Amino acid sequence: MEKRKLAKIPREEATDEMVRFSERAAGTHIVTTKDIEKDLLMVTFYPIRNLKKGEKSAQLRTFFSKNDYISQDLTTEKVKWLTAAYDRMVTLTARAVRGGKATSFGHMCHSCFAKWLTSHNIPVPDLENKKEIEDGKEKL
Repeated sequence: MEKRKLAKIPREEATDEMVRFSERAAGTHIVTTKDIEKDLLMVTFYPIRNLKKGEKSAQLRTFFSKNDYISQDLTTEKVKWLTAAYDRMVTLTARAVRGGKATSFGHMCHSCFAKWLTSHNIPVPDLENKKEIEDGKEKL
């Protein structure tokens, strides 16, 4: 991807509607998407806690092509590219009926998933080994 070209894309701000929605939103971010050009998608992340304070700036934006992606840190005025990978993401799925087809509706990093589970008093599973961990002890 051409970083110089991507860096010239104006930074977007949250809309007034997004700020109003943040008051009742769950989760950590409101996310927007925009097609930049054919086969190039921009995903922008706005922290809900900042929107609730009336701050409209985004924290991060990621550009996705068919075979690559790159993220830009928007918390600084200078252009700063991030090298972290979208690795070990947890896919969130839902089913209408038991045994029915699962439909993917989102993704979370593993640490965010664990924090969310803990905040709702749900045991955090060891997704690598398919075990639950309670009080530091494994449960099959």
